[in-house]
Amino acid sequence: MLSTLWTWLNRVGALVGILGFLFAIYAYLNCLPVRRLTFYADPASALIVKAGQTSKLLVSYEGQPIATDVVAAQIVLWNAGKLPIKPEHIREPVAIATDPSRPILESTIRASTPERENIINADLDTRDAANGRITITWDLLEQDDGFQIQLIFAGPSETRFVPSGVIEGQKHIAIFSVRQTDWFVSLVLKGMLCLVAGLVLFIPIILFFPWGRSKEIPPPRWFKTLLHTVLGITIVLALCVLLRTFVLWLERPGLMPQSLITPGLRQELLKRRTQFMQP
Repeated sequence: MLSTLWTWLNRVGALVGILGFLFAIYAYLNCLPVRRLTFYADPASALIVKAGQTSKLLVSYEGQPIATDVVAAQIVLWNAGKLPIKPEHIREPVAIATDPSRPILESTIRASTPERENIINADLDTRDAANGRITITWDLLEQDDGFQIQLIFAGPSETRFVPSGVIEGQKHIAIFSVRQTDWFVSLVLKGMLCLVAGLVLFIPIILFFPWGRSKEIPPPRWFKTLLHTVLGITIVLALCVLLRTFVLWLERPGLMPQSLITPGLRQELLKRRTQFMQP
């Protein structure tokens, strides 16, 4: 009885030690002092003028008529890291460009983190706006500080926005995405599902053999080799998924501050929550 108790205590102690080690890694990585400028482009753009459907409305830019759609889009930039981002930390100018290149007709700062507007003091350089590119500057972005930018451009609503710039300690601007997927994890999971499906189909076939119906008859060597190979591949794939998920967790952008959530993102989150709640 005493030996059994000590065995279970050792097992519990080992489990607590493993969990403590994993929590220590999580706490260390979660508290790393880093700068993480994060970008989000709201997919729910607003169509202001539809080309070919406004007979009495004339839209022009610098005296030149515009024959394409005119669309308004919302952009959010914020610091999801622990360290502040100051002008001296910017190694390459932070800019937003349309892809493909579309002229930006107007760009404005719509909102900033409440009670931090004068501290952030964000500004837009629109000298290259005709080529679909604006440069962004600010005085100070501390953790969870950010601002919304409205861009009115001439082009289809499917136009993408590409951020660029280098921050000290951050080579690329993090891009926030609600529907963030990874092709490697998806491929590995599909491979694991195929292996499991193969095993499920293989088990009934085994029952046709004498060694599959009786425990007294040992299975042939090829069956043991096949079973060990499948189990080994499954374990390797599972480890790959865990490793890739851990790397994605390290690289994930921080959550957007509540005050900067755009209407399109709010609708997307509400839709995903509704789908999750449905039986």
